[in-house]
Amino acid sequence: MKNRYGIPEIDLSRIRKRDTHCVYCGVFIPDKSSGARIFATIEHLYPPGNDPTWVCYCCNSCNASHKMPLREWFKSEYCRSRNINEKTVAEHIKGFLESGLREYDQMWVDGELHDFISRSDWKTSTSDPDVEILMRSTLGESEKKCFDAIAKEIRNPEFIRWYPSRDPKLSLYNGYEYWMEDENIFRKELNQKS
Repeated sequence: MKNRYGIPEIDLSRIRKRDTHCVYCGVFIPDKSSGARIFATIEHLYPPGNDPTWVCYCCNSCNASHKMPLREWFKSEYCRSRNINEKTVAEHIKGFLESGLREYDQMWVDGELHDFISRSDWKTSTSDPDVEILMRSTLGESEKKCFDAIAKEIRNPEFIRWYPSRDPKLSLYNGYEYWMEDENIFRKELNQKS
């Protein structure tokens, strides 16, 4: 199964062998190429999008329905009518729930955006040596598209919807805290925060 997230194919193959049934509802899930109405889709439980640690397969129906934190989703009519809950999901999902991680506490980016964040030429801020800056004005057109997608994610209102105590100006991702000022993205390593 090809993926747009940049997850190594060897990892996806291993995960696909594990997840022959939807990790939520338990229905058998053939590959999309089979032409079946219900088919396997990649499910990300936690970013980054190209890290296989919290990736699994679920059916397209569950994936389309799951648009909120898992524990909230389990309360939905969709889950209640299918007996999907913390006790009935696959072990990988139970492990995620027990990990203490929360789906909406970090930005969600796919492999291309993850690579962009990781490989961009971040400059040290002149006012704070612990802060790095990425200026949109210094980027090429294709890089600006990635920049804009990340800026949109930093401002994503879904974070606030599910975690109202979260500072709406800050987003977390891969060990950094990100924020926007004008046309610039700033970041600071979490362990450097005062």
